[in-house]
Amino acid sequence: MGVEWLDADITENAVAFTVDERVYSVDAILRTAYWFTDRVYIFISKPTEQTLRLHLKTKPATLESPHQAVISEVAGEFGNALLDNQLREGIEQRTGKIRELLVMKAVAESGVLEDPPPGTPNDPVADQQNADLIGINAEPW
Repeated sequence: MGVEWLDADITENAVAFTVDERVYSVDAILRTAYWFTDRVYIFISKPTEQTLRLHLKTKPATLESPHQAVISEVAGEFGNALLDNQLREGIEQRTGKIRELLVMKAVAESGVLEDPPPGTPNDPVADQQNADLIGINAEPW
């Protein structure tokens, strides 16, 4: 079972391939790997300074997931998800400050921060002690 488009070691239910950290960030690789843990077991090693080696092995079929994943399809989906996560990371870096400013402006204009918090700002222990000092029988907690 070969996958010509992927430079990988592949068997019936496992695949191993190398990802270049100059192309994909470690965060994007780990985020992508996490999202595939429902279908495959994943082991990650670091053979060189700028590469990660990913080993994916399909999980056996269960009652919840009666069909075992096809490893070549999982590898293709992993590649797409990795690209997606890397692009999202780049977009976040370029537009994150703008998004933060828009959220802060929306919250500030909504008046949410101007409302007093629920309850009293007093210390409930101090309130109980003061009540006891002046002879008020406060209800127990």
